[in-house]
Amino acid sequence: MREADDAAAFRRFEFDTWQRSAERYEAAFSGATRAFIEPLLNAASVGPGIKLLDVACGPGYAAAAGSARGAKAIGVDFSPAMIAVARRRHPALEIHKGDAEHLPFPDLSFDAVVANFGLHLLPNPGKALAEAHRVLRPGGRVAFTAWPKPERNIAWQILLDAIKAHGTLDVKLPGGVTAELDEEAGCRRALIAARFVLRSVKAETLQATWRLSTPGHLYTGFRDGTARMAGLIAAQNPAVLPAVRTAVDRAAAAFERDGAVVLPLAAILAVAGKP
Repeated sequence: MREADDAAAFRRFEFDTWQRSAERYEAAFSGATRAFIEPLLNAASVGPGIKLLDVACGPGYAAAAGSARGAKAIGVDFSPAMIAVARRRHPALEIHKGDAEHLPFPDLSFDAVVANFGLHLLPNPGKALAEAHRVLRPGGRVAFTAWPKPERNIAWQILLDAIKAHGTLDVKLPGGVTAELDEEAGCRRALIAARFVLRSVKAETLQATWRLSTPGHLYTGFRDGTARMAGLIAAQNPAVLPAVRTAVDRAAAAFERDGAVVLPLAAILAVAGKP
């Protein structure tokens, strides 16, 4: 019963976050997540004629990129606000409202399933991977991206260091059933548990950059375009937030070059095939 309650609280937290953030997401945080879409689609072998499902599609970026490759791309998301953004931005795409842990599609419907930084937003990512396995046709591929631990991504570490110095990291946010997706080994275990072909299961860390217009964009990007980091900011005493923001701005300024802030990014890319 406790696990079900925790999952419900996690789901409410994520749902409320993305309902509030849908219209701000593109300006706030999409520059970070969109940097990994092409490798994600490559890993899933997305190309002409492929029927593609973009799980937790948000504004539909991965589905749109798949469609540009000639795939028949469909998106699914649980947030009506995000779906509205996706449909407005990509009117030719088919976007469904649905739960990644209970996909509204028949068995054996897709050649490829991708999730670009969506699985860690779910109460139980393992269920979502099992659903991906169910809707994939034999020989199909699943691929997903996830953020590694904060110490492997300077942007996250900058914010955490600022909060540690001026606020508190001792904040309780709703937690789901973890699949350890912040490490390569955990991603591989999750895919194996979902019955994907063992020899096809791979996970690696990729590098990219997040280009910001100003140092101040880092703080607002996390505040307006994420769930758990935004929750951490929101949980601080309002009196400390100016100092937190100043510390983030100062640290981000060290990465300025050619009129922009260019932060290195790391992401885990995991992929597997269905027998």
